[in-house]
Amino acid sequence: MVRLLRSAKEQGGLLSGAELSMLMNRSLGTIGKYLKIYQKDTGEVLPLKGYVLDQGSLPTHKGIIISLYENGVSPADIVLKTSHSQDAVDRYIKQYEQIKKLLKRGLDEKAIVSKTGRSLNIVRQYIKLYSNFNSQKSKK
Repeated sequence: MVRLLRSAKEQGGLLSGAELSMLMNRSLGTIGKYLKIYQKDTGEVLPLKGYVLDQGSLPTHKGIIISLYENGVSPADIVLKTSHSQDAVDRYIKQYEQIKKLLKRGLDEKAIVSKTGRSLNIVRQYIKLYSNFNSQKSKK
């Protein structure tokens, strides 16, 4: 599975879970289990189409990148773990930090949309990520 995903990425393509399922003659559920186990064991996010292109019900690449960032992983290591470019990782972190700063100043989501020029959907995603990490920190 790992070899197939890496090989596709090296050749400029990406495989979806369904495509991987067909290539490996395994159910989509089994592929999902394999991916979850691999990520848990290695901490590496494989370059699956759903992660990289932010499609489907998989955790978004934005969420994965911000989670790693909030857990103290350096941007350079995030690039290695997620198979994203340095520019993409830096862009997600910059947007997250910008929205985090505006939230701390007390702005609501509509004011943040106005200030940042980001869509309401994107702003909501970052607010949700911020809220998740903030509530985790207050529980510790």
